[in-house]
Amino acid sequence: MRKALSEILTIQECAGMKLLAGQGGLGRGVEWIDLIETPDRIPYSTPNQLIFMTGIQLKSEDEFLYLVKKADEYQQSGIVFSSGGPYWQRTPGIVLEYCDSHDFPFFTIDWSEKISKYTHAIGQYLLTSAEHRLSVNSILGRLFAGEITLHNNEAAMEVIREMGLGGKKKYQVNVCQILKDKNISVQTFQEVRGRMISFFRSFEKIAQLVVPVDLGAVSVMWKNNASELIHDEILSEFRDYTREMEEEYPGIRIRIGLSNVFTNIESLEEAYQKAWTVIRLVNPQIQKEKMIYQYNQLGLFQMIADCIDKEYMREFQRENYDILRVYDEMHHTDFCSFLETYFQCNCNVKKVSETAYLHKNTVLYKLKKIEGILHCDFSNIDDLVNIRLALIIKDLAEDGPQN
Repeated sequence: MRKALSEILTIQECAGMKLLAGQGGLGRGVEWIDLIETPDRIPYSTPNQLIFMTGIQLKSEDEFLYLVKKADEYQQSGIVFSSGGPYWQRTPGIVLEYCDSHDFPFFTIDWSEKISKYTHAIGQYLLTSAEHRLSVNSILGRLFAGEITLHNNEAAMEVIREMGLGGKKKYQVNVCQILKDKNISVQTFQEVRGRMISFFRSFEKIAQLVVPVDLGAVSVMWKNNASELIHDEILSEFRDYTREMEEEYPGIRIRIGLSNVFTNIESLEEAYQKAWTVIRLVNPQIQKEKMIYQYNQLGLFQMIADCIDKEYMREFQRENYDILRVYDEMHHTDFCSFLETYFQCNCNVKKVSETAYLHKNTVLYKLKKIEGILHCDFSNIDDLVNIRLALIIKDLAEDGPQN
């Protein structure tokens, strides 16, 4: 479990850690420790690490400062520097100035002391604190994978209650999906996921437990008294940060879905499914433009989602969409994917042409072919609505969230 640096300093074996700069950052959390000597290693360390170093690889004060800046940029907890040895007799002034101005904690320990003494003590302290969190993460991971349920599962509920979940609180589930192009490495994906997890944890006024999953992360958030956990200001931060990440990492696409607020922790599974429904139904561009992140913002989508098990909904899909899918399978055409692009572009022929790299006449030809197959008229609003509803039902009926 993440512990504040101020708590780490209370460990008896850490009495020799002297704070030189960055006192304002003692509230930063520590999840683990790492030994790093070069700046290029920083991006590959997960956030919230307390970094120990000797300076053996640093050749100049500028390089020293660069390492510290990278550690701060990648949201590390702080640095513990073993000073007074053969490599560096003192900490450069420019480093201390940076740490003070950015509230980035910088500690020293005497060269004569073994670093392992500190890392062992801190590691033991964090492991002891993490036991409950690990068990809860395991239960939530299995829950989100569909392996267990909380309903009538007293053993799982007991572990969850030990973490303070349950009782009269208001909860909300946040699902973050990170998609990557084939050319994006697993390392880059993990880096993006780590930064998104740190971003969610930065909302200090909201208690939350973040569970990493294969396609991103799931955050279970709660407050004792709140009409809403996530308000418009935070939604704006979601939009701005995901845009920033997508610009920084071309080939990465980030989607966020939020459940409604609920009060019974046993409703966690249903809330998780609803958060995924937002991701599956809302066009990414529209999501960012209109900040549609929560299930209760879905409107018509929500109404259909709540009716998805009704047989007449499936029959509606068969009549208004499945005919086209069968045609594609038989003739090796791509009318289904083209139709989805058409609606994603708000039925704008010019925008479809630009998005799909098709000539305008080709777009019109495809639309005419689809009209013939589905026996509809795209100039008729009723026909358009029917086909759009069928697509929504199709999306809801397909496989649910994956981990």
